[in-house]
Formats: sequence, C-alpha cells, structure tokens
Amino acid sequence: MKKLITFIASILVCIASFAQDAEVVTVWGKAVDFISGEPLSRASVRVSGGNVGTVTNSEGVFSLKIPVAYADGILSVDFLGYSMWHTEVSRMVGSTEENPHRIGMMKTYFRIDSAVVRSIEPLELLKYAYSRVYFNYPNHREATTAFYREIIRKGTSKYLRLSEAVIDIDKSSYVGFGTDRAAVYKGRTMSNYDATDSVLINYQGGVNAALSLDQVHSPFAGVPWNHVDMFYDFRMEEPRNIGDRMFYVVSFDQKPTEKDMLCRGRVFIDTETYAIGRFEGWDNVEGRPYAYTEYIKDKPKDAQVGMKEVAWVMNYKESGGKWYLDYSSLSFQMNVRRAGKLLRNTYSIVSEMAVTDHYPGNLEITGSARIRPRDQIAELVNDFTDDAFWGTYNIIEPDQSIEDAIRRIIRSLRRRR
Repeated sequence: MKKLITFIASILVCIASFAQDAEVVTVWGKAVDFISGEPLSRASVRVSGGNVGTVTNSEGVFSLKIPVAYADGILSVDFLGYSMWHTEVSRMVGSTEENPHRIGMMKTYFRIDSAVVRSIEPLELLKYAYSRVYFNYPNHREATTAFYREIIRKGTSKYLRLSEAVIDIDKSSYVGFGTDRAAVYKGRTMSNYDATDSVLINYQGGVNAALSLDQVHSPFAGVPWNHVDMFYDFRMEEPRNIGDRMFYVVSFDQKPTEKDMLCRGRVFIDTETYAIGRFEGWDNVEGRPYAYTEYIKDKPKDAQVGMKEVAWVMNYKESGGKWYLDYSSLSFQMNVRRAGKLLRNTYSIVSEMAVTDHYPGNLEITGSARIRPRDQIAELVNDFTDDAFWGTYNIIEPDQSIEDAIRRIIRSLRRRR
C-alpha cells in the first residue's frame, strides 16, 4: 500500500494527572464561501490583543476559548484567496457547537494581463515545476532551526498533552536522495489526564512526520513520478495570491478506479519562477472503516477506532532567489469507543513546525542525538528542559498561534548565533 505520511499514534489505557482551565469565553464559528456556502477548511482564526488562535476543521468549524481579558477584542478569520473577515468577539458570544456563528467570506479576484492568459495542462505544469527544483531550491545541505509544537486533545476543549521544542535539522539537498536528520535543542511538555480518561493517546515520530511532508523532496503524494498519472487526476483551479505573489493552483485526487487509500489536495506554483510554494492535502480516510490501521500502532482489543480526518500543509518561502521550507502542519481526528460504552470520544492530534533560521552547511547530528521514527517528543524533551530559555513564556499556551510563541522566545534563539 502507498503511504504518504510516516507517523504512528499509539492508543493505550491510561491514568494521568490533573489540571484546571482559566476563566474563558468559548465561541463557535463556521467559515464558508459567502456565495456557495462551501466550508473553508484550515482557515486561520485569531483574536486581537492576545495570543489566542486556531484553525478550522474539514467542515469549516472552529471553537475558541478566549480569556475574559480579551473578550472585547476583534476576531479575525483569514483564508488563502479570500478577503479577511473581522467581527467583535462579543457578537459571537452565545454561539454553540450545534449553532456556530456563520462566517461568510468573499473571494479576492486578481486581474491578470490577458496577454499571458493561456490554456494550461495541469499535469504538464506540475512536471515543469518539478523539473526546476534544481534551480529553485537549495542543492546543498542546510543547517536549520525550527520551533515544533504538538497538541493532543480530547473533544473540542480538553488538552491532554502539550509539547514544544526547538529542533535542530540537518536538511538534505533537494537534489539527490539524502535524508533529513533532526535533534532536540530545548523542549518541554505537560499532561492533563484524569481518572475519567480511559484512553491514552501517544504520538510517535511527529518530527520525522513533519519533515516527510516535504513533497518537493519526496515522491508526489505517496507515488513515484513516473506513475503519477496512473493514480491521480489533476485539474487547474483559479490562480490565487500568497502575500504579494501570484500562484497557479493545481488540484489533485485519486482516480475513482484506484481502490487503495491515497489522498487529495492542492499544489500552489509561483507564476514567475514555477517554484512550488505550498501544498495542502487530505488523506482519503472517509468511508474506509479500516483506515486507522495505517496510523495506529497499538490499541486495546475492546476499542473501536474510526479515522475522521487526516490533513497536512507544507509551505515554502522565497529568500535570495531560492525557496526554503518555512512551515508544516499535520493533524488528524479519530473517534474511539470502548466496549460497553454508548458514546464515542473524539481525539485529535495537531503538530506544527515553523522554521526560524537556516544557513548553508552540514549540521552534525550524531546517532544518539538523532530523533528516530519511533520516538515520542513528549518523552524526549524531558532531557532538554531549561526554564531560563523560555523566559517569560513560562507556560505552554495551546490557543496561541505558533508565530506568537516564536516571537516570545526569539531572544533566546538569537543568543545561539
């Protein structure tokens, strides 16, 4: 079977520790296209004045726990290709999971010179973009530093385990068959289990999974290039912009005749350099009762597991004429029901990695320090705790964006140089 994402989650019976939430206001929203009503998945949600943020799920829905200190702030929703949406938090108070606040977003259209408008074959465009990898991406190893976050949650509000780490990466060249190596520099974790939790979720290989999402360096969507047209259908979508750059958008999905579980998604190709600037994808787990076997290493015999969603994003950023890995995220949701229980519980795992620095050259990562696919970051970071490194950012705040977390430790990161 073709596999796109090389990570494993383990499910075990658990008894853990206790924690309590601060006083918050919880709001629910659903981001949709204003005209079609189509849900907008992975839209970014942020509250002004604080470090509170999240993203929408596959149905465009989100919930946000906002500290009362920021309850008079502005909530903003941002989605690629759409105008940013704003409203007062107070206007969303009273929204519920059953009745979320509707957020209708309008597409942003960009004028393209008619002289360059032409019919584009999506697969040929994609192949051309890959043929330019040597020119558009580093063709030597890069020493890279990244901030990594991992969150395991039960339902929509209970955080079971939170881990953060600064990761050193020996990033391989985009030309050839080298592999990425990573090691923990600093890290920390905290758990929030109690006696009512009958299932323990452990995430194995998260950092390696984040690196394996690099589709510019890996086989395309889990299959080799010379057979890609046997497994996938491609089509052109409307061009979109990211920042001040325009991108062609090629969407793909596995062929209806392909019975194996592959994926679907979109590739964003820069219209000037033909560099791949972004990947968005979802594994096709829907309607596949045994999809969980691709992700679950171990589970209790009396537990029934159903995968709801597996989503991933990989973003690249241009600097000095080359494109570099900038950000990756991987998330999945699953339902678990124990024998003799009427209700299912929903669990989710979200991991994010944002690059903070990179420079040419090899980074020596020895065998003992290297993060292995079987490693759990929550266990590794116990050997790399350093309260002084985190400074005033002394508590993991899962509702703040990863960008805000990096800003709060940037001084400590700069002192490494």
